[in-house]
Amino acid sequence: MLCSTDGNFLIEILRRKLSLLKDIKSPTEWEFQSLIAVGSCYGIELLEDNAEACRLRLFTEVREQMGKKNCTQGYEESLRYMLRKNIVCGDALTYRTADGKPITFCEWTPIAGSMQFSRRDFQFDFLINQTHQYSLFDEQGEAQSFDEPIKSYPPIHYTQLSTQE
Repeated sequence: MLCSTDGNFLIEILRRKLSLLKDIKSPTEWEFQSLIAVGSCYGIELLEDNAEACRLRLFTEVREQMGKKNCTQGYEESLRYMLRKNIVCGDALTYRTADGKPITFCEWTPIAGSMQFSRRDFQFDFLINQTHQYSLFDEQGEAQSFDEPIKSYPPIHYTQLSTQE
């Protein structure tokens, strides 16, 4: 998905996702679930100041939806980190960042019952240009892998995401 100036499309998507969390009472569960919502929002913006404005707008929306609850230490850093990884400055037509590197997106997979995420990085150009896969599922009905990631990371607690590189 592409950003529009300051995330007009993404903010509405994120609001809808966060609205599903309204009945969660546990602050840590809300934080974890909010990162699942943020982790599935992606954007490419040509101008860095617009990309940063989009990240800030999405961050502010999450914090506003959270209300006056205090954050777990590390949560805000993880949220900012995830937004930096998911909202990138680059050219969606050339699949390159402003400094000429391939655009890379992270797949954030929550680990059930652990408050952890695993992360796999994929190059955007492969995701867009992929032509060899014909079905999302194999013969047994299991989801197929689209590609081998360019990098995989071990599971890490949601408050520690920003320490992973």
